[in-house]
Amino acid sequence: MNEEYSNYYDPEQKRSPILKIVVIAMILLIAILIIALFTKAFKKGPDLHPVLSNMANSYITSDKLPKEVGECNTYALKDMIANQDSKTKKEFAKCNDQETYVKVCKIANDNYQYTPVLSCKKQKTKFGDWQTGTLDDIIKNNSDVVISYDGQVLENGNRTYYPNDLTDLSKVSEYYTSSPKEGYVYKVNPQEAYKWYVEGDEKDYYNHGEYVATAPDLYPLKEDEKTKTYFSLSRPNSASYRTIDNTVLYATEYTSYPYKYECQDPKYQGTITSNTLCERRNTGTFNVTVKMYYTCDGKNETAKDVLCKGRSDWSETSCKNSNQTIDGKTSDGYNYTRNLWNGLTCVEANGYKVVDTVSKWYRLAKVNKYYPSDSSKETDEKTYYISTPTPGASKDESTKTTAYQYFKLVPNDSTEPTWVSIGDANMNKEELINSFKELGYKVNNFEEIDKNENTKYQVVIKYRNRK
Repeated sequence: MNEEYSNYYDPEQKRSPILKIVVIAMILLIAILIIALFTKAFKKGPDLHPVLSNMANSYITSDKLPKEVGECNTYALKDMIANQDSKTKKEFAKCNDQETYVKVCKIANDNYQYTPVLSCKKQKTKFGDWQTGTLDDIIKNNSDVVISYDGQVLENGNRTYYPNDLTDLSKVSEYYTSSPKEGYVYKVNPQEAYKWYVEGDEKDYYNHGEYVATAPDLYPLKEDEKTKTYFSLSRPNSASYRTIDNTVLYATEYTSYPYKYECQDPKYQGTITSNTLCERRNTGTFNVTVKMYYTCDGKNETAKDVLCKGRSDWSETSCKNSNQTIDGKTSDGYNYTRNLWNGLTCVEANGYKVVDTVSKWYRLAKVNKYYPSDSSKETDEKTYYISTPTPGASKDESTKTTAYQYFKLVPNDSTEPTWVSIGDANMNKEELINSFKELGYKVNNFEEIDKNENTKYQVVIKYRNRK
């Protein structure tokens, strides 16, 4: 190396490390300031859950507490905050006063669970998943609880499950949301279940199953062939599916008829009005008819030869009889005979009897058919399954529900009475009592359930803890 260059002194080399240290220190200082500002900006402040619980304790008097085990009441912030000090009011100033509340449940005799729930700008209460447990699992002023009941009755007999009356539950795959048949009143094994369907062909009928003679466009298949007979005054066109015969046709009409008569007597002046023909009067006087009054309804007067009721359909059945003493021609040129006294007119014409061979026409369309009803309508199907009931079946996700397996008890004197569940473990008080009543037990409250030697219930506790 050149000695001249090896002895050269560069002042920048000495300043460079110092400058780097200063820059790094400034960056760290700025980062600390930013973190401090963000921490201050997003600081949640004190935990308001215990404050809200204490507020509820001072607000809720004994008469406001739930009365029975399993009963829960909620108390909103807007009702509890009024009598609090200014500091507390300030702490809850940015909370929703309706969605911030304390839920109080009676979980045992003289034992209440307080669950504070916050809906504030900086604090919102969140819970974990629901679990089934005991009173020992509940965390005071933390856990959210739901208390439900499982009812049981003491019965004697063998369980037979719908629909095939099997006694081995492991071989039963059908589930229902309500009793599928009279007598099957007991339900067990609540499961998340679905209705299932398979793809199949369904007949799509032309015009809702109208009978016609020839195939409409796009409907090539036919069934249920029959004949359709009608009558016509004019001859229809000939067709391969049609027979035409000449015939005499008849139809009826009703015209106005006499209902009052003006009667005269040469021995007396003037006339009288009679409801019977003057010549048929049995009084010996005023026996000459000088005028007739006509009607259509027997009450109101109308003119002679007025058409009261229009012409009926043509048929081959004759409407002539011996009381039709008047004949003539209708305005459209057909012969008629008429009964003067009731207006019944029989019209006669030459025409045609026509017989068409007609069918229902249809096409096959791909549809989803629910199993096992084979109906394409979801509402027609009542059976649910938890797994594929038949090869190729798909579950209808929209029908997801809780369903049960139903059974009846067949009396059997050789077996000991056993406790049988009447539903599931998620019934509230009202549902529990109604379930007992549906089975014929006259119980109206928990005390009566306990007193009845054939009924009992168990308390089921579900809880979820605050995160």
